[in-house]
Amino acid sequence: ALDAALPMIQTMVSERLPGASVAIGTAAIALSETQGGAALSLSDVQLISEESGVFARAPKAEGVFNIAGLLRGEVLPSDVVLTGVSARIIRRKDGSFSLGFGGADDEETGESGDIFASLLSASTSGGEDRGQRLILKDASVLYLDRESDRIWRASNVDVSFRNTKQGIQAQTNAK
Repeated sequence: ALDAALPMIQTMVSERLPGASVAIGTAAIALSETQGGAALSLSDVQLISEESGVFARAPKAEGVFNIAGLLRGEVLPSDVVLTGVSARIIRRKDGSFSLGFGGADDEETGESGDIFASLLSASTSGGEDRGQRLILKDASVLYLDRESDRIWRASNVDVSFRNTKQGIQAQTNAK
């Protein structure tokens, strides 16, 4: 366990999230069971807005690091995996999308969308050649389609975001 390092870890993560901070219950380092490499495994993670308080919770979050990269001094995760979060995807009438955390109450993703965008940017900042991904695992997803005026809900969804030459690419798998 890395309990003594929690304040430093929380500060480092929070610095990558403008307008928000993170609270972490526990932290440990281990080999990643699902992604390979060394994993900084966090539990009971809360994303906290400076204005409105807790807006997202993840029972587990994991930053996966390439071991060879760590030995070269590269402290940039290849994957950031958030397990058990609630996500909201909105397709607007003009065809554009917004992504955020939370349920169906808000018309748009609002502040959580801005922080989701910051998290996505920070997680894929190495560019296409780095292969970095933001992964939502076992997520509950609400899809609001303003174009067709329909709503879909799904649980146990995996979504992987990757930076490409064309922009952010997402792949989903609903179980």
